[in-house]
Amino acid sequence: MNKKHIAGLIAAFVTLLGFIAAIGMSVPSVVYLWPVEALNGIAFAFAWGLGVPTWLAYVLALVIFLAIACIGYAAGRKVYSLLCPDRQS
Repeated sequence: MNKKHIAGLIAAFVTLLGFIAAIGMSVPSVVYLWPVEALNGIAFAFAWGLGVPTWLAYVLALVIFLAIACIGYAAGRKVYSLLCPDRQS
């Protein structure tokens, strides 16, 4: 695994952690329950706001989590390649 991949994985983790924290801070619960609260909050928004079935709301919420992680990964790789353009690793 080269350094661009490692930078992308770190950026994906930090981006996903920030997203979960942004949603989870609005609920008065302990920190280790924030991912569950974030998933339930997004699923509730899909189910109540769009009227989709419950199973589809949870699938869409997981797709949102995956999309945010992928965007963070791509951004981390891009930032690393811009900061270290002459390194090929």
